[in-house]
Amino acid sequence: MDNTGPKATIELVLASHTNLGKTSLARTLLGRDVGEVRDEAHVTQFSDRYTWQDAAHGESLKLWDTPGFGDSQRLLKRLRRSGTLRGWLLTEVWDRWLYPGFHFSQKVLRTVQDEADVVLYLVSAAEPPAAAAYLDSEMELLECIGKPVIVLINQLASDQDIAQEAADVQQWQQSCARFPHVVGVLPLDAFARCWVQEYVLLQTIQGALPDEESRKLMGRLIVAWRNDGRRVLGEAMQVLAGCVARCAVARVPVTPAGGLQSPVGGLLKGGGSPKRQKAAQDILGAQMVSDTGQALAELASLYRLDATVENDIAAQLSHLYHPSKAVSETRVTLLSAVLAGMLSGLAADIATGGLTLGGGMIVGGLAGAFGGKAAAAGYNRVIGKDDAWVEWDAQALDAVFARLAMCYLIVAHAGRGRGKTVLKREHPRWLELVPALVEKERERLHAIWALRGPGPLEKSTQQQIQDRLLPLFNEVIWGALQALYPHAAALREVDA
Repeated sequence: MDNTGPKATIELVLASHTNLGKTSLARTLLGRDVGEVRDEAHVTQFSDRYTWQDAAHGESLKLWDTPGFGDSQRLLKRLRRSGTLRGWLLTEVWDRWLYPGFHFSQKVLRTVQDEADVVLYLVSAAEPPAAAAYLDSEMELLECIGKPVIVLINQLASDQDIAQEAADVQQWQQSCARFPHVVGVLPLDAFARCWVQEYVLLQTIQGALPDEESRKLMGRLIVAWRNDGRRVLGEAMQVLAGCVARCAVARVPVTPAGGLQSPVGGLLKGGGSPKRQKAAQDILGAQMVSDTGQALAELASLYRLDATVENDIAAQLSHLYHPSKAVSETRVTLLSAVLAGMLSGLAADIATGGLTLGGGMIVGGLAGAFGGKAAAAGYNRVIGKDDAWVEWDAQALDAVFARLAMCYLIVAHAGRGRGKTVLKREHPRWLELVPALVEKERERLHAIWALRGPGPLEKSTQQQIQDRLLPLFNEVIWGALQALYPHAAALREVDA
């Protein structure tokens, strides 16, 4: 480390027994591929230094990835006689050629001793502390060096419930309480952590630093990290709001422009053949797949993941209604009454370019009333003054909104350690949380979908919808993060 002038860096060293995921965690924290990841011992052979976070005036948070510990008992004996010529020869010559794995382990101690302000020591939740035979000797090695240690619990099951995760954390906290140099025990899985969990880690690091200058520097780095995280989250919500807005204004003609002389004629003829209607629905569905796929790719890119997010939104919508319930009896009855009224000369306002009744568009069911299945997939069937088209109805757009919010959580919890992958699994606890948060916004969502109206769309409608969706995504996503991680409230409230 450079010890001249004001302190400008905080040095963190990742350490653990070999093959417990240090490089995978480094990739996740750094947001880029570093080192090499394989499921075998001593893949990492050198200590490498990376920049995790920059701040103003060249200040930075550094992260070291190191080889894993091997024979800790042997290392303890070697440490006790370090500084002698014999010890140096054994370390640099004999071990290097005859015992390379042991030599790599020695490099960890050198990096910790020479570089670390704080040690991040990984353990695996896949085994209880009592089964980790290496723990006592490796903790004794780190205690001899005298640097503060934060234990990070890696390899947590991605689908375990809250109680099980809490139990895993508690047993490691209890086991590590006997080591005076351990200043914190935190869950931080390389593959299932959320970025907001890093905030607790950074604060714990700040508290572990030995002097006021270092703690102030760490405070500035935390502010920089927080601002970057909030900026990326804001950009992500813009992406999601833009995607839903595009889906909301998407309309596909069922008949060529001018093909209907009047809305009554269009209704009596079914607004186009079933084949044309099915083709329009297919086009609308393909557009939605394209729009949501693009949004999910942008989301993964924002969070620096080499990943594809499984785009199952179309499948979600295909099961939105059961085919046997495509058109409710109420809708069919209402439609029949309107048609009867129109044919008998009763008042039904169709002069404005859309079919209205009491000022509200009749949504869904029109195509179904003429033998189509559009309502089963969540479509509106709209009869315009000169044309007919299909568009997504309010319930379908609710589903797109909710699924994209869920996809955000999938991306925000993903690690980069596996390399290129497909993200497709949500945590069971999200399955109740997200729908409940969306339900609170249902009335506001439906007011937004109503901006489309029954007639031709204004050029500004899409932007209006996007602007009004943005605060709703803000409420739902921040609400989910705060429900899962109460400390996220501090990240939301502080404008740094």
